[in-house]
Amino acid sequence: MNLRSFLGAAAGIAVFAASASADVTFQFQRFTNNANVDVASQLSMTVSQVDSNTVRFTFNNTAAVQSTIKSVHFDELDSAADLISFSSSSHTTTSGGSTASFFKNGSPASLPDGSAISFNTELSHTANTPTTSRGLNELADSLRVTLDLVSGRTFSDVLDYLNDGSLRLGLYVTNIPHSYNKTKADSFVNLPSTTTVPAPAAVALGAIGAAMAAAFRRS
Repeated sequence: MNLRSFLGAAAGIAVFAASASADVTFQFQRFTNNANVDVASQLSMTVSQVDSNTVRFTFNNTAAVQSTIKSVHFDELDSAADLISFSSSSHTTTSGGSTASFFKNGSPASLPDGSAISFNTELSHTANTPTTSRGLNELADSLRVTLDLVSGRTFSDVLDYLNDGSLRLGLYVTNIPHSYNKTKADSFVNLPSTTTVPAPAAVALGAIGAAMAAAFRRS
């Protein structure tokens, strides 16, 4: 590979790598105390960049302990009011044996007991009835909510706002074992992410370094 070809290839790799963003996973914590079992450790949300204008939120429940995610709720504080276009919301589901199925802005319209943490639902996606079987209640189930960013906003802004609490996601989880063959429901809110996202420049430099190493091996 000659120098000109190498530089052209490296530039292309750098542009691609700089535009790429890793998926980032968030866990949840319970803020109600209704059920005897706290299932927070089996709930997760993965945030992904679809393109420069679109972000996707994917919700999962490993269901190691019996439970069903009945609804997901978005709360955008005033400081983040120019981040996401909630009117653009669409969703898809992946289902195991439970035929997961959701619809937009159903009941509960607000995250139950959300007032305890000043949670104000601006968008929700709710399982169809019967929610015990149509919600997320096994590992193979997932709900993916796709949203457009407001012009000028980026995927990094979404991650920053999720981590500082300006954008919050809540889950209402039902069918949790309690006692005497009864079940209870609890509400959960996302925690800051523990995923480290490499800066675009670092990704680009890494890609160029890999290209250089490959070129020298071939020469």
